[in-house]
Amino acid sequence: MKRIHIIRHIKIIISLIFFAVLACSFTGSSSKAATSGDYKYGQVKGGVEIWAYVGKDKNVKIPDKIAGKKVLRIDDCAFASNKKIKKVIIPDTVETIGMEAFHKCSNLKEVKLSKNLVRIEEYAFDQTGLTNLKIPDSVKEIGEGVFSSCKKLKKVNLGKNIKIISMGCFEECTKLSSINLENVEEIGTQAFKADKSITGVLNLNSVTLVDNEAFYGCESITEVNFMDNLQLLGQKSSNPFAYCRNIVRFNIPKENGNYTCVDGVIYGKSDEAIVAWPAKKAEAVVLKNDIKKIYAFAFSGSEITSVAMEGEINYIGKEAFAESMISQASLPLPDVTKKIFWSYDAFKNCKGLIKAVFPDKTVSPNSICFYYCTALKEVVLPETMMALSDEMFLGCTALESITIPKSITKIPVACFYKCSSLKNINMDNIDEIGAAAFAHCSGLSGNISLNAQKIGVLSFLKCTNIREVNFNKPLGKVLYDDILFHADDVPELLECESSSIVFGYVQSNPFAGCTSLSSISVPEGGELKSIDGALYSSDMRDLVSYPAQLTGKFNVPYGVMSICSFAFQDSAITELVTANSVGRIYNKALDGSSVKSITLSKGVDYLEEDALVGCSQLESIKVHASNEEFEAIDGVLYKKKTKGSLLLYPSARKGTKYTVRKDSPLSEKSFLGCKYLKKVVIPEGVKSGKGLSFYDCKNIKLYLPKSMKTFNKSYYDDDGVLNVIYAFDKSCKRCKLMVKKNSPLAKYFDKNKVKYYKY
Repeated sequence: MKRIHIIRHIKIIISLIFFAVLACSFTGSSSKAATSGDYKYGQVKGGVEIWAYVGKDKNVKIPDKIAGKKVLRIDDCAFASNKKIKKVIIPDTVETIGMEAFHKCSNLKEVKLSKNLVRIEEYAFDQTGLTNLKIPDSVKEIGEGVFSSCKKLKKVNLGKNIKIISMGCFEECTKLSSINLENVEEIGTQAFKADKSITGVLNLNSVTLVDNEAFYGCESITEVNFMDNLQLLGQKSSNPFAYCRNIVRFNIPKENGNYTCVDGVIYGKSDEAIVAWPAKKAEAVVLKNDIKKIYAFAFSGSEITSVAMEGEINYIGKEAFAESMISQASLPLPDVTKKIFWSYDAFKNCKGLIKAVFPDKTVSPNSICFYYCTALKEVVLPETMMALSDEMFLGCTALESITIPKSITKIPVACFYKCSSLKNINMDNIDEIGAAAFAHCSGLSGNISLNAQKIGVLSFLKCTNIREVNFNKPLGKVLYDDILFHADDVPELLECESSSIVFGYVQSNPFAGCTSLSSISVPEGGELKSIDGALYSSDMRDLVSYPAQLTGKFNVPYGVMSICSFAFQDSAITELVTANSVGRIYNKALDGSSVKSITLSKGVDYLEEDALVGCSQLESIKVHASNEEFEAIDGVLYKKKTKGSLLLYPSARKGTKYTVRKDSPLSEKSFLGCKYLKKVVIPEGVKSGKGLSFYDCKNIKLYLPKSMKTFNKSYYDDDGVLNVIYAFDKSCKRCKLMVKKNSPLAKYFDKNKVKYYKY
């Protein structure tokens, strides 16, 4: 399954950002920088290298000598992000063009390369405005992504000594229509991805290797010809021509020892595989016993009408049938004595798929899913089936009914997520329902009776037509363990996960957003109990779920210590009063509710960041005078400690003007969706703040203090204090920044061309 652990995901993003910064920050050799005219340069063996261009010319002719020495190299990022240059002539002394040397020179249309150029390094010309390019015969190596995203590049003449097209070299060159490949032997991963203007017959006469996704999405190619020297297509069992929707046939000579081509279809000889099906070849496909493996993307985007897999196919690769036109799929019975790999997204976005059949004796779906197969109505699951896959029917909006075999006792994570038409499903034998298993299944209605004793977070999220839920057996605490790794396509799980990372907290409302729900009943004897239709932990410490249909005022019972994530989501209550025992209120606890007034007791000492946001009708917040962490001033929530932040201005608070308390920085979500507010004054003394403080507001004028020095979302002052109010984004319509004239901030804005208004 495609899953990313949230912490690992953050680390990856940070590392990528760090690499991007390093790429254009640490350039040049260890020699001392010098300046000559428009160039900063450094010494290298036998000559000099250009470190940076500081001139302002549109047409640049780089000198062949600087300070009497030959210019041998253009260093990393030397011209990067220069928006002025349109033409560059590189002298014949230059042998190397460094990494990102002309990166994002968006107006650079023409470059004349050195006749003695040997190497062009990674991303040297990516995202430039080049239209035509001639690479000299002297070039032996082109680095990764060198010409990627050159959206205007139409024609490329490759030197005869270029044998390898590196990974992503011409990726997303959407207008590229002419390139000579007769001498090329290897084509790297995604080398021509999304190059939609490569048209007609593609002759790869010298090519021995075409790597994964090399021509992904090249929609105008109609035919591909190889010679008998072809050795490898897709190093990881992958069709390099994924989503090439107009290919009529492939051609490989019968003398080739690695692949067989029959009726335009490529098969592997050694691994008994189907490698690539011409997308325009429209017919019903029957895969016999001689096929044991289906390559990734093999049928992606194809016009096949159906597929029947009769053999023991143990390998079905990534997106093997994705976005094809099949209406029916009959899956194989794999050999369970051997390793089985079926990619979960093999049938992703098959919009015409109506029926899917698993054969008799099938024990497991082996992770196969039917992601967003929006026409799927009939699924055949044999009685031998022991399990379903996580996210198996995610987004199957036409699925109305399904019969679950008696041997299956668990509905796994997000299994029927967004199956909005699902009305009939037998769950008498189901012991466990995973996180978000039936989220957004609005077709489920009326009173639901469950035998499950385990239930996951958000399992019935926004099932808006369920009226009552009756558990027939004692219920354990709401499960979090099954989403330690979250599903990318279920964003609510990512929101819900924030509590568990920090506090190891495991409770969250399984029935969040069930707007018709009036009652939940659970028998005694488990870890959860029901009182007056609401769901609590058996020790009453956690308020887990409050039925959204219940209206009016709700006093949280004494003994409750935590209000769980999503507990009151979309609730109809108008007033919430917390007992003195309540200490913590978690993420999205009141999101979308109708609450107008919230009273925090003296015991509340922790509010998760989004605990009280999303209450569009909230008029006032009250806080007990003895509370040590928070206080309310005229209905507005503040931290109580010295220089405590303004945490939340109620969205529906009456009044058009508000002056923030002195020395109170704004938090990220201080003024979310304010309906009536027109003017906010930040007084002198407010130094810091962060985030989109005025998200989804309208017509607000924000008056900034004269003493504020900068306006930047990542600037820290000399004391290490974040000195920023990054106030508006696109959702803040017609909002205005009001700045004191002649103030340091006004000068800062003028210098950085930031729009503002003077007062």
